[in-house]
Amino acid sequence: MDDLSLNDAAFLYMETDKAPTHAATLQVFEVPAEKRASYVDDLKHLMYDRRYLVPYLTRRLRFVPGNIDHPVWVDSGTFDPDFHVQSVDLGGEGTLRDLEDTVARLHEQRIPLNRPMWRIVVVEGLGGGRVAHYSAVHHACVDGMGGQQPLNLLSDPTPEPRHFDPNARAPEREPSAIGLYLHAINKLARANVEQWMSVPKSLKTARAVIGRAIDPNKSFGALAMGAPKTSFNVEIDTARRLALGQMPLATVKAMSKTLGCTVNDVFMCMAAGALRRFFRRRGELPAEPLIAGCPVSVRSSDDTATNNQVTVMMVSLETHVADPLARLAGIRESARIGKAVTAELFGAGSVDLRTFGLPNFMRATMRLAERTHVMGRISMPMNITISNVPGPRGPLYSNGAEMVAMYPVSVPTHGCGVNLTVISYRGSMDFAFTTAACALDEPQELRDDLLAEYQDMVTLVLPASPGDDRKRTVRDASTEAPSEARAA
Repeated sequence: MDDLSLNDAAFLYMETDKAPTHAATLQVFEVPAEKRASYVDDLKHLMYDRRYLVPYLTRRLRFVPGNIDHPVWVDSGTFDPDFHVQSVDLGGEGTLRDLEDTVARLHEQRIPLNRPMWRIVVVEGLGGGRVAHYSAVHHACVDGMGGQQPLNLLSDPTPEPRHFDPNARAPEREPSAIGLYLHAINKLARANVEQWMSVPKSLKTARAVIGRAIDPNKSFGALAMGAPKTSFNVEIDTARRLALGQMPLATVKAMSKTLGCTVNDVFMCMAAGALRRFFRRRGELPAEPLIAGCPVSVRSSDDTATNNQVTVMMVSLETHVADPLARLAGIRESARIGKAVTAELFGAGSVDLRTFGLPNFMRATMRLAERTHVMGRISMPMNITISNVPGPRGPLYSNGAEMVAMYPVSVPTHGCGVNLTVISYRGSMDFAFTTAACALDEPQELRDDLLAEYQDMVTLVLPASPGDDRKRTVRDASTEAPSEARAA
């Protein structure tokens, strides 16, 4: 029996039918012809053989009576592959848009809390004999960085599947209601002591924050700016939309080297340029810069746990600046300040807050917010979530099939209905806009703006090859964007 921290349990308390809190990856595979007929059944066998490698595959939640404290994980020891691994068929010539629409509908469905909280839906019938795995896990189980270890264990570095001989785990004894209640009382008592022991850390954080507030040479950056209201910042509903795209990592790295910045700086600048194009075309570009909320890991480098250890850093996207290089400089400075503020707030470590009845309070607060529709009226600290997750550098295989792409499928939230996440995999930056339909019904439009911005940044930054007569200028007009989902 393992305890959930507040960071993990908060994803349970925030979840509603309108705002599910599971995240997913969409992995696209080239399946050998001889494996296609039995592919789904073979995948079920593979997952069954590896069920002991990843804890969330077999453990489920038990809630404390009265919800006086966070729930616990209990390893059920059971594994039902027919429930967790399912399939849909697009008929043999499924297009990219068919895949996007299918996965968006899958992503609308909440993951049941009374079973291990994950599922894989194999999307068959794509063009060229490819298949895709929509692999969803509840965010209470894992965060983006923590999800890399399960990915490596459930995949293989070669077409030949590895054979594991993990120690079989007997089911944990099901705790009684009174046992859960007494365990919670003990945890709450210990938490009270731990919170008093954390006072020195809290004082250190307070001194850093006060020092930043009174130092004329420092600021809180985008955290103190506030985000302008946009059509993205609404109370969301159940419908989801998805747009997928790719750009070559080597080219983005070359731009970052030329500009003396990071790959993430360049990607953020291109995303900002795409947002500027999008809102200008609609006549809705705010005079103030848009703000991005960027999840950042606070786990130590040697921490291999899969639980949630993440916070959010605010970065100004400088969308009011037309010159992309000036915009990049502003984003870099905003990110530098954001990192410094985050280090001061969380450098001493986060406190696992436990208070009697906190789960009920947080659930009630979320439901009250939905009933009163307050999330659509209050000012939000950010306009869009932008996340960069480092992925595997080498090729991965599953069930003997080669993974050729890996897209993130993320979490829109009330007040911030558009999420842009990118994963680097095998020399490609695979990105996806996951949106609430009421915030952005056609994310393909914004995807195409991002790919157009990429092309213009390449033209601006990288030297033209011999015979290439490209003009080294950057468009900022509201022109029609290309329809391709992959940058050259």
